[in-house]
Amino acid sequence: MVKPILKWVGGKTQILDNVLALFPTECNNYREPFLGGGSVLLAFLTEIQEGKRALSGTVYASDINPILIALYKHVQTNVDTLIVELKHLENEFSNLKRISVIHSPKSLEEGKTSQESYYYWIRQQFNSLPDKTTVQASAMMVFLNKTCFKGLYREGPRGFNVPFGHYKNPTLCDEVNLRAVSELIQPVVFTCQSFEQSLTSIQAGDFVYLDPPYMKHCLDYVKASNKNK
Repeated sequence: MVKPILKWVGGKTQILDNVLALFPTECNNYREPFLGGGSVLLAFLTEIQEGKRALSGTVYASDINPILIALYKHVQTNVDTLIVELKHLENEFSNLKRISVIHSPKSLEEGKTSQESYYYWIRQQFNSLPDKTTVQASAMMVFLNKTCFKGLYREGPRGFNVPFGHYKNPTLCDEVNLRAVSELIQPVVFTCQSFEQSLTSIQAGDFVYLDPPYMKHCLDYVKASNKNK
């Protein structure tokens, strides 16, 4: 089975069988308004591919996080370039020896003083991007997700602010899995929108899977989050 391309707080990878057991075997459209790491979506698509479930309509996946949706769209339509960008980051990161740790590197040279310094350099570069929906930004997001503390996604006033995760040998570019996910999600319609917007198009026979972020994390998820919703 394909694996999610991101680590994600609240992901359902460990309980997929329990979640999917509650799904209907047939439906019109499938809608998932809180996409996140996408483990349930990928498992659902796999079961459709295997003939275990029947879908007469379309799969719609959405999230309020534009950076996340941009990543899925690049995996879907531009996976070759994404892999090239990720391999570049992976090669630079994996070849670094620890000289010193600089938490606010002012240059790539300072960023290459250790893997931890490089993480903070990429984090700074990511946060300074005027457009975080490009394929380069998506590669940076995957890199940060794989090397940050516990795969958290958290934003503050200055952008993504999760500290370094100190993993020994993180897999930054799983090319085989990325290509498998790309093939699997080809028919999916990805949209950046609030869950309220996504629910306005529900039709008879649709199945909607709702799995909102945990309350304590939702305010840091994206600036548009509203804890009361």
